[in-house]
Parts: sequence; C-alpha cells; structure tokens
Amino acid sequence: CVKGTMSGAQVGAVNMVKSDVTGAQIGIGNMVKGNVSAAELGALNMVCGDVTGPQGGVVNMVKGKVAGAELGVLNMVNGDVTGHQAGVLNMVKGKVSGPQLGVVNWDGSDARRMAGVINLVKGEIDGDQMGVLNIASRGVNYQEGVVNWAGKVDGFQGGVLNVAKDVVGMQMGVINWTEKLSGLQIGLVNVALKEKLPAMVLVNAAW
Repeated sequence: CVKGTMSGAQVGAVNMVKSDVTGAQIGIGNMVKGNVSAAELGALNMVCGDVTGPQGGVVNMVKGKVAGAELGVLNMVNGDVTGHQAGVLNMVKGKVSGPQLGVVNWDGSDARRMAGVINLVKGEIDGDQMGVLNIASRGVNYQEGVVNWAGKVDGFQGGVLNVAKDVVGMQMGVINWTEKLSGLQIGLVNVALKEKLPAMVLVNAAW
C-alpha cells in the first residue's frame, strides 16, 4: 500500500495507492484513489480519479475521465472517454469520442461509433451504430441492424424495422416508420405520418 504518489512500476497481488500513479501497475487487484497516468493490468482495476493510458482487466472501473484504451469484460466510466473501449459490457455516463466494441454498449451522453449486439445512447451519435438493436435517443448519422430507433436520422437507417421521429436521408428495411421525412423510404411498408403520402408500399419520398 502506497499512501503518497507513486512514480514507477508496481507489481503484486493487490496494489493500493492513496494518491496518484505515474508508471505501471500489474496485479490481481489495482486500486488508486487519485489519477493514473500509466498502464494498468489486473483482474480488477479501480480508479477514483482520471486515467490517462491503457487499462486491461476483467473489470475496469473509473470514477473520472479516461483518455486511452480500455479492454475488459466489464468497463465502467463515470466521466467522459477519449479513446477506445472493448469488452462484453461497456458503460459510460459521459461522452465517448472514440469507438466502442462490445456485446452491450451504453452511453449516458453522446457517442461517436458503436458496434455490438445492443447499442444504447441517450444523446446523439456523430457517427454510426451497428448491431442487432440500435437506439439513439436524440439523433444518429448511420444505423444498421435488425431494429433501429432514433430521435432523428441525418443520413441512413438500414434494418428489418426502422423507426425515427425525423428522417433527413434514407430508410431501407421491411418496415420504415417516421413522423417527418425529407428523403426516401424503401421497404415493404413505409410510413411518414406528417407528409402528403403518409403510407406507401415499396417506395415513399418527400422533400
């Protein structure tokens, strides 16, 4: 256990630092009360401050921001992420300005790029979502999956079921549904509730 700041390498079963870490931590459990400007490798990595550098473990938990790469089964960040996340479950409360790859990806704010079975974003995606179920509460540029839902699509939606409140671009699927359309719908059933042609088969268009 280190009470002050640690600069260097720490190797052990359980590594605990009550201040900042500048260097490398390798152990079964790594716990840091301050910031980490280093690489962390362990089964469990817990940081109360920010992380600048890579984290690799079964469980990675960061209370602050992450500027680097996270690789683990479970990655949880309370702040923003500037970098990459790869894991079974990726959860970020803040913004993500990098790609996320996982079975389940969840962002409490805005995101850039997501690929997984289930992708959920409370804010906007300035990029793309690819998965079985894609949800972007506010807006997205590109969605491709079995079921896609977005507040606004400014680009493309492709899937079996595509749902959006506002589409500027294209929807392509078996069922396409939107309230407002400025673009094209191609599918078996096309619904644009507030347009002159509120429902069409095969093709619907509005500008």
